[in-house]
Amino acid sequence: MYKTMDDREITSYSTTLDEAIRSARGAWWNGSDERSFMIVNASGSTVAYVKRAQVTRG
Repeated sequence: MYKTMDDREITSYSTTLDEAIRSARGAWWNGSDERSFMIVNASGSTVAYVKRAQVTRG
């Protein structure tokens, strides 16, 4: 289970990391703001960061 979060709240839950990244990219493209997203795994570790549809893993 992965949680996608912006600076305010959890925006979605996903079962795979790829699905979570697609969700974050889609949210950015559908919005008009400059949000960035963290993708967090079940143990609470940040596994990816998405800003302006660019992905940083790790």
